[in-house]
Amino acid sequence: MTFALQSTCVRLKMAGKSEDLVGNVLRHFFSLEQEGQCGSVRMLGDLLIANSRPLELCSHGNQFSKVLLSYADSLYSDLQFRRALHFYKEALQVAQTGQDNTTECAPPSVCEVRWRMYQCHMKLKEKQEALDMLTSIPLKQRDSKVALGLGKLYHHFKNESREAKICYKQALSMSPLALEAAIGLLSLGVALSEVVFISRSLHCEEEGGILTPGTWLYSWLEVQAYIARHEYSAYLDNTRCFHGCPHSHTQSLSGAVSKMNFIAQQGFLASAEMNCQLAWCLTKLGRTDTAKDLFASAHAHDPYTLTHMDTYSRLLNHASLLKLTPRLLYASPDHHQPWVAKAWEATKEEPFNTRNRVFLHKANSIEPRNAEMTFLQGFILKAKRESGWLMHFKKTIHLDPTFFEAFESVIEMYRDQSQERVALTLIRTLAKKLPLSRQYYLEGLALSKQNKTKARLALERSIESEGHFEKAVVELAKLYISEKNIAKAIETLTSQLEVRTSANLHCELGDCLVKLSRLPEAEEQFRLALGLEKDHKRARKNLDTTNQLVSGHPAFSNFSDDGEYGGGSDESIPDLSGEHYDQEWI
Repeated sequence: MTFALQSTCVRLKMAGKSEDLVGNVLRHFFSLEQEGQCGSVRMLGDLLIANSRPLELCSHGNQFSKVLLSYADSLYSDLQFRRALHFYKEALQVAQTGQDNTTECAPPSVCEVRWRMYQCHMKLKEKQEALDMLTSIPLKQRDSKVALGLGKLYHHFKNESREAKICYKQALSMSPLALEAAIGLLSLGVALSEVVFISRSLHCEEEGGILTPGTWLYSWLEVQAYIARHEYSAYLDNTRCFHGCPHSHTQSLSGAVSKMNFIAQQGFLASAEMNCQLAWCLTKLGRTDTAKDLFASAHAHDPYTLTHMDTYSRLLNHASLLKLTPRLLYASPDHHQPWVAKAWEATKEEPFNTRNRVFLHKANSIEPRNAEMTFLQGFILKAKRESGWLMHFKKTIHLDPTFFEAFESVIEMYRDQSQERVALTLIRTLAKKLPLSRQYYLEGLALSKQNKTKARLALERSIESEGHFEKAVVELAKLYISEKNIAKAIETLTSQLEVRTSANLHCELGDCLVKLSRLPEAEEQFRLALGLEKDHKRARKNLDTTNQLVSGHPAFSNFSDDGEYGGGSDESIPDLSGEHYDQEWI
């Protein structure tokens, strides 16, 4: 045998062994992927792709595109989103060429590859590129998750409600329990009956009537519809069956009691997230004490829940936040709620603390459309007397038209700038979703500087609408004080304290008693306030000043009327009316 023939035989044998080796390696590679060993898949995939030509991987047909796809998946799990996006594109190109359709290994779905590329763009905060990637998928090839992703982008990124409704309806028609799509439609004003009709139209026989009126899931959707319409009192009527405790002060709806009894008979229990949702609605109705108890109960039942924990952190004092925030960060540092809570912790420790902005920046990078975070940004800027706080409060109202505290801060600014007409226009146009007692209170707040008679009537109406509305009582007492009617202010505060005790009410009553030189009685009120809330800074400061007065120390000039509700200070707020706000914004 000649030398040339021998060398040819050797090359053929080596080629056969190499092909067998590559086939075995690929078989083990896909086995590692099925076992979830992403690190090994990433290392082995890197070697295979780098040597794809010497190993002639292309000769293995569609397996090479699957190698690229699996390698990109391992990079995605390793948080290398930009690099994963690059290899997803390569896998898409190889899959579209269709080099060998005769192999038993089917090529990866083009729709699935584009969906994974969309996920990479979302992780990289490239929402326009993500939208373009999903729209490139033909309409007939879109499944429910693609339709839902498009709906969320049109809804929250492009603010195109018509396209969002179309995509949400498409997702719901393909998957009758796509609850995220159902809630998206409800938030866009679609009636609950239409949402149920879409979900049942193609799946009525298959699903067995799970969304039939009277079932617990249908009642849950009714609850979400009430929330979408900002009808929180209606929500409470329908949620009594979930929480198990009636709320007699709420308005009664037809059928609410029968639904409650039906769900109770089914033994349906409220989850931790459901209780957090109920507590959040209680804050919208001003029942913060009950809301805090319910939040605490839900968090004790499930310490890893994060639903509305940013609202809960706003209600807590600094000592309670020191216990809550480590648990929230332990639950998920990749969620925005723990970072908002951490920012509230730093702010309540010291408003001028620079750490709160670091935490807010972290929360904003995760979820920029969060009302609680935006409100806290404005709160910090206002405390530091920096410009821009008004813009943040107005953005908060845009994100959540029932955020009462944001309305209150904006109305106070217009009142101090003697722009009561702008304030009243704001209340009558944007504050319609607030409870009636809060609307009356805001009206009284807006008129308290220019028209005290109308302000007093509005505040009295607010108290009549909701007898335990503490802020209206305090503002009415301050109005009487400004009219030199201290006795009427004391009567107002005392009558409210007979119904409901509060640290702020005791502190306000102590202030009034000091003005009448009834120092021992004032000292007692400040002590009662500290007994209810030991961290009440204003009560502590005024108690020390009162003790000095009782001892004959000439410190009366140091007595502070500054409080939680902004009373006593005549220091004007910088005029921000020229920053293209006011009538144009309303």
